[in-house]
Amino acid sequence: MVDKLFDAVVVGASAIGSRTAKLIEDNRYNTLLIEEHKKIGLPSKCTGLVSYRLLKLLPNLPKKIIINQIGLARFFSPNGNCFELESKNPVYVIDRIALDKFLFNETKNNVEIKTGERFESFRQMNNCVKIKTNKSIYCSKILIGVDGANSLVREQTKLDYPKSVLFGLQTTTKGKFNPESVEIWFGSSIA
Repeated sequence: MVDKLFDAVVVGASAIGSRTAKLIEDNRYNTLLIEEHKKIGLPSKCTGLVSYRLLKLLPNLPKKIIINQIGLARFFSPNGNCFELESKNPVYVIDRIALDKFLFNETKNNVEIKTGERFESFRQMNNCVKIKTNKSIYCSKILIGVDGANSLVREQTKLDYPKSVLFGLQTTTKGKFNPESVEIWFGSSIA
């Protein structure tokens, strides 16, 4: 039995999922946001480096979410050579967990939300997309998967995974670094 009919169901309440749900709801479409984790932002699976455009998209973003401003990237090749790239616009280091929580909190007053509920499958019906979670069944005009790199929504829609993928490892280390730059190291001896 279907619990409720929605105009849109968004799977994944990360920054993009929450923002997408809010934009849809702002246009007066009945929206459901489903997040498998009970705590928003955890576990954090994404870097905290973002474009200067973030402040244009979110002019009311609390300043405490921005930890630092970067203007220089240093790229190290496997043989130790380095080149630097200076940015015309700032790149921000943000508290990614705080960003997820901020966008979720902006969304929660207008969008129906289910946390601790895991997307399992969907099936296209004549008049809706039937969406099954571990707790319920919903119908929607559209289904939007914002559920990460290993998206179950993408997998079940049979969309191809990108043919060329670059894998990376991010870590935080102690040392003497220029706080206005970021370092990117390439090569199998590092990664």
